[in-house]
Amino acid sequence: MFISYSQDNKLGSIAFFGIDHRRGYFLYAANDPVLRNEHTGTAVLWDAFQAINTMGIEEIDMEGINSPQRGWFKLSFGGTTSPYYHLAYKGS
Repeated sequence: MFISYSQDNKLGSIAFFGIDHRRGYFLYAANDPVLRNEHTGTAVLWDAFQAINTMGIEEIDMEGINSPQRGWFKLSFGGTTSPYYHLAYKGS
């Protein structure tokens, strides 16, 4: 669990990650809507990326970008997109 505070020390955002030997997995985050303009949502993820990297983990899976309202936010951190599954239908 990672926590980010506003400049006046109010809890603004919390993010949860699962971590294995290969990567960190972004699971969930929550923000105080009153502090939305404090950018603690960005800060909590950025701080988490750095902390996870100090554990020797070099990859973060942001767990999907398919939400039209939030996908752009995850993409704003950079990285590459990779589909989880590739499906092909071969009709008979």
